[in-house]
Amino acid sequence: MNIEYQKFSDERRKKYCISTTIIRENDTKHVVKEAIFTEGMEHLNNMLRYSKELEKTYPNVKICPVEKKEDRLYFEFVDGKLLSDVYDEAVKKNDKAKFIELLKMHKNLVLGKEDNSIKFTESEQSRFWLGDLSSYEGKPALACSNFDAIAGNIIIQNNIPVFIDYEWVFEFPVPTDIVVYHCILDAYLHNASFEKLIPISEAMDILGVICDMDKMENAYKNFFKNVIEDDDGNSFALVKNLCLKKISYVDKNERKNIKELQNEIIVLKQQISELKEEQDRVVYYWKQSNEVNRLYERQSRIFNDIINKYGSVENIDKIIYDKDIHILNCENIIKDLKQNRMLYKRLIRKIRKRK
Repeated sequence: MNIEYQKFSDERRKKYCISTTIIRENDTKHVVKEAIFTEGMEHLNNMLRYSKELEKTYPNVKICPVEKKEDRLYFEFVDGKLLSDVYDEAVKKNDKAKFIELLKMHKNLVLGKEDNSIKFTESEQSRFWLGDLSSYEGKPALACSNFDAIAGNIIIQNNIPVFIDYEWVFEFPVPTDIVVYHCILDAYLHNASFEKLIPISEAMDILGVICDMDKMENAYKNFFKNVIEDDDGNSFALVKNLCLKKISYVDKNERKNIKELQNEIIVLKQQISELKEEQDRVVYYWKQSNEVNRLYERQSRIFNDIINKYGSVENIDKIIYDKDIHILNCENIIKDLKQNRMLYKRLIRKIRKRK
């Protein structure tokens, strides 16, 4: 068995923390999900059940096959193109017509079959996950919704859409507008260029979503709060995700882990300093707005940039050497400036005495 990719989603509550591994056995790939803590077994079992429910609700979408072996879930590895990449291509080409076509297709994928549409009735479950939704009473809702139907979890394979991940499925009524907003907003948060082509508010108008931004954002924040925040309001997992997120990248030649590179990365003081300064801002934004997601992306890009740009010890040693030379040069300049300053002061004193 060869491991090609591994990610630890440990920035959540214990019962939602899982590891995701892409393995290859005899030229066959699988995506394996495993609970990091014993509390997470229920979450895995829920995913197994969701796959059956989604097959009934979304007949026009292929649900990635999954089976349980011991305490792990084995998903089929799906080849194809991510919907998020198709969105990106339209944005790069400045193709508004194509982008709008994708938005409408995405919405239809989120809705499911016709009889999945019902009138909303608030429940204890909806209040827990999404907050106060009383203003949506009687409005269109989905009886079952794949809240994980974001562009990054949908692959187009031979023109057939596939839900490759479905951790968050709500088996209780949720307002249709909130589900559509959540699933499409995620793509906007991962690519700021979307907003420049077609603003999210305009996208919602095109899709006929009644977009009260305050209500939408409150539901959005409430969902993520329940995913990562403990019952006492603390979120050590959030801080851990920002500072020590364990993501491994595996290729044919070597395997590198962020924790294993800590000693090398620490010397890049400027980048690490930026991360520390942003940590407090992230906690604040998490409570105030969905801006936290953009900060997550920025921090992930910084980590990836560090690994990609300074991926070898030899490169890091060279950077350290170059920086040391630069610091030494700066110190010499400062020393010269101080000496010149002293000479200047002496000259001023002599001039004053002559007067």
